Amino acid sequence: RIRRQFNMEVGKFEGVQEATAEIAAGAYMLEAMRQLVTRGLGDGAPSVLTAMAKYHATERMRDLVNHGMDVVSGRAIQQGPRNFLAAVYQALPVAITVEGANILTRSLMIFGQGAMRCHPYLFDELQTLQRDDRDAALQAFDPLLLAHLGHVGGNAARVLVYGLSAPLTAPTPHNCSEFSERWYRLISRFSASLALSADVALGVLGGDLKRRELLSARLGDVHSQLVIACSILKFHDQTASSEASTAHAEYAVRSALHSAQGALLAFFDNFPLRWLALILRGMCFPTGRVLKAPGDEQVRTLGALIMEPNPVRDTLAGFVYLSTDPEDAVGRVETTYRMLLEVEDAFVAFVKARSKGNIDADDLEEGLSEAAQKGIITAEDVPRLLEYDRRRYDCLLTDQFDQLV
Repeated sequence: RIRRQFNMEVGKFEGVQEATAEIAAGAYMLEAMRQLVTRGLGDGAPSVLTAMAKYHATERMRDLVNHGMDVVSGRAIQQGPRNFLAAVYQALPVAITVEGANILTRSLMIFGQGAMRCHPYLFDELQTLQRDDRDAALQAFDPLLLAHLGHVGGNAARVLVYGLSAPLTAPTPHNCSEFSERWYRLISRFSASLALSADVALGVLGGDLKRRELLSARLGDVHSQLVIACSILKFHDQTASSEASTAHAEYAVRSALHSAQGALLAFFDNFPLRWLALILRGMCFPTGRVLKAPGDEQVRTLGALIMEPNPVRDTLAGFVYLSTDPEDAVGRVETTYRMLLEVEDAFVAFVKARSKGNIDADDLEEGLSEAAQKGIITAEDVPRLLEYDRRRYDCLLTDQFDQLV
């Protein structure tokens, strides 16, 4: 919003909004997931949740920082104290590779641990089979197997019913908001599809599923995106409701569920038994894809909101240190942005008058004085606009050094 090109804020270009909308929705998603995961840790939740968080939070961070580099452009590659992105960009490989390399986490840990910890029967079945007393093991295993088969049949029935009812019959939490209800129904539908697909894959491939890392990774992606979608809806329903929060939540949850849908379809496309894959796909998606990615209108909405003061911006900023020191790299931009909010009407009026040829002077100070004389701005606006322009120019400067070190 501070930087302008062709007499328009750079952030209003739709190509830029495509990146800034992802940044806005991604920041919202990351905070929602952080709160869910830390609550889960406090409650002693299984480690699979932290594996999901580690992988998807760091991968999302990588995407958002890259978007930030695109938006800030050449200014972001000039290293020095004024650059607020370079150090974060350089640190990305650390987040991706340390404390569980992301390739390993996605391919082996998320679904590998998730299938064992989250399945209602699988862990007990394996524990039973490892008993020393063979007769007692078989006696205990039969009821578990029957219950497991009933679970698979129930999931298959739910998948069909939810798919054909689109999915009006899918359950929702009793205390969810009207906004969240539709999305929870989709989560219930995709959850049933995931459960059925995972059971079929385990039944057909058995232990080989772990070695089929591409398949197990996709099932892990579905599981993770459903958890992310739940965290977004929970965060939305627990924070103050506003048009801005709803816009961010809708974009973020739509992205998560669209990714879950894509991972399911990719799993079916690559499942080794083609006839069984076609049956599964027909059961889970009897009418085809059910969800589109965020559209252009949503991109424009979030691209505009990220440049405006709004409750979501205030909420997310409340969880991080935000400098207001004009000598700090971030504080310099933030204080200039706040001043822009105060003088923007006068600044835009002056810029428009100048572009239309209503201001003859080339010098800024002389042009502002002329604009005040012609009633385009007030006399009080002149010193404030001069100060804002000084700060604006200072924000755009890169570091320069007398010698290389």
